[in-house]
Amino acid sequence: MRFCCASCWKRWFIVLLFGWMARASAQTTPPAPANLTVSGLNSQATLSWAAWSGANGYIVRRSVSSGLETNYATTTATNYTDSGVSIGTTYYYVVCATNASGAGANSSEVSVPIAVMVTVNRTTPQGTSHYFSGFSQVDDSLDYPWTGNNGAAVTNARALMAQGIAFVNTPIMAWGPGDPWPTPGTTLTPTGSSWQSLDLQISNVISAGCVPMITLCEAPWWMKGYYTGTNTMLIPNVNGEWGSHTYTSAYTDFRGIKYAAGYVSPDPYGSRIIDSQMTNWLWLVQCVAERYMAAPYNVRYFVVWNELKGYYDPTVNHWDYNNSPGNTSGYNAQHGYTYMYNQVYQTLTNTAGSLGIAVSNLYVGGPYPVMDSGSSAGAMSNPSKVTGPWGALDQRELDVISYWLTNKVGAGFVCVDGANYNRFGTQFTNMFTLCGKFSAVNNWIRQQPGGGAVLPIVWTEWYTTNGGNEDDDFNDALGSYSVIQQLESGAMLTLLWGAQASALAEPPLWTSTSKSGGGQATPFYSSYKAFDQLFGQGTSYYPASSTSTNIAVLASQTNIMLINELSNSMPVNVENTNVILGSYEVMILNFTPWSQVQSLTLTNTTAMVTCSGLAGYPYQVQRGTNVLFTRMLRLWDTNAPASGFFGVTDDFSDLPAPPSNAFYRLIYNP
Repeated sequence: MRFCCASCWKRWFIVLLFGWMARASAQTTPPAPANLTVSGLNSQATLSWAAWSGANGYIVRRSVSSGLETNYATTTATNYTDSGVSIGTTYYYVVCATNASGAGANSSEVSVPIAVMVTVNRTTPQGTSHYFSGFSQVDDSLDYPWTGNNGAAVTNARALMAQGIAFVNTPIMAWGPGDPWPTPGTTLTPTGSSWQSLDLQISNVISAGCVPMITLCEAPWWMKGYYTGTNTMLIPNVNGEWGSHTYTSAYTDFRGIKYAAGYVSPDPYGSRIIDSQMTNWLWLVQCVAERYMAAPYNVRYFVVWNELKGYYDPTVNHWDYNNSPGNTSGYNAQHGYTYMYNQVYQTLTNTAGSLGIAVSNLYVGGPYPVMDSGSSAGAMSNPSKVTGPWGALDQRELDVISYWLTNKVGAGFVCVDGANYNRFGTQFTNMFTLCGKFSAVNNWIRQQPGGGAVLPIVWTEWYTTNGGNEDDDFNDALGSYSVIQQLESGAMLTLLWGAQASALAEPPLWTSTSKSGGGQATPFYSSYKAFDQLFGQGTSYYPASSTSTNIAVLASQTNIMLINELSNSMPVNVENTNVILGSYEVMILNFTPWSQVQSLTLTNTTAMVTCSGLAGYPYQVQRGTNVLFTRMLRLWDTNAPASGFFGVTDDFSDLPAPPSNAFYRLIYNP
């Protein structure tokens, strides 16, 4: 190309230059957006980023795996709210700007777990707790010296009992203690060596500072008989004391009754007091009362019998729960449970009066039926109208309670027995759902006349079965959820059947005391203790809601318990505090003003943090450099002193320099 003059060349050069610059500008894509942040609350993920002046829009890219983000949404704003998220899932995001040349580079990746939202309304209490924790001694695992027990393990278990258990129940014989009156025709007194094994067990309770309770069951072999519906089978001698016994040769017992060779004595645990032996049974009850109502035992709580053992009548497929004295001529076992209960109640109150103990300070309970249930009414011969997602209650046990309530001569509490499984029909796989049975029973009792609305409810045997899942954390979560059902429906006391892992306790409180290193707390022990001491009798609890049906909540004015019913971790936001609940984790957070960070004293290099909490309880002071406590954490573990006030000094030595912002919180940390 030729130019006529220099000025033409210059004009042409300027045109070329500006054209090149225009093309260069058109071909440049935007840089990566800066300062991308994300938060996950209220079932949404909210993103924001810094604007780029040359952008005509932005692309939001999302994934549930790091580094695999794909196009998800577009916007012209510098923020975006993603409502298409699932609670408990972690999402990864990047953002890129766009212009006429296309999409620019991705921002730095951010991620956020979508938190379960937990809210508590402390305006008006939902109710007041009546709850205490407890268990029954059903073996010799807390006795030492004792064959098979490890001394150090027993010491450990006794210490746990003292620190975290309110009530301990002990049967008078059979489950741990021996028979105090094994020989017919002899004289029993409230003193002497007959009570040695029962003394030992109740002494364990007293020395631990727990409230002692006695169950008046079983009874010596010679007092009992099994009613078949047509006749009563007897136990010939002590060989049938603890189980059925086959007599290989003919035998004549102390009553002069003859038994043919091959006679099989009845199950002693399925037998009741013989009608004509009621006087001896009541004398045994009186001896127990005289010995253990007095110092140093001072027992005031008594349970009458156990699971209606021996009171089933096969001819009517129902329980003999009536007020009939039976047939005292001969050897018959036909009296009704309520009759026996009333006789025992009168004996106990008379004995208390003779000892100068006010009847108002004596608490006697019955009728102690096993609250059977089925998966559906159609799977049962006697279904009730008390139903729920867990199944249906058996009407027969409800009949027992109703009759006893209206025909008893007096009572200090009503007691029942049960588990979160169905005896009839199919078994449900969700063990948490089955725990609704406990609250259904309590709510039904509260609607019954004869004292059902006001008598304390005691679960004298309480089983939260795990469906075969022996994981400690699962048992902690399931057991804790079960306690919430009990507490919020008004139960006063739950008694585990035993306390150690080798017993029938479901869930157990500590490991076996027969092994070296045993007697160690299970995860559920800490939760069970917390129910008693943080959410126990007199504590108001408040309405609490969760955006996930798999996160259970119990809230008082002072504490919030969270239970993760899932095997995967779950992020939870509770009162603007973010936590991650691990697999089947039970967590307690403390939120009241008097148990939080009280004040901060700041200098250029340190922060003095003053806190307050419940004396003796473990806490953790946490520092974060953002309000969500997801960055630059530092933790201080401490126990609140007797005054309840304590503090920590943060010198920021874990950081290169003091941060521009620091946030502090206090949580209960068992």
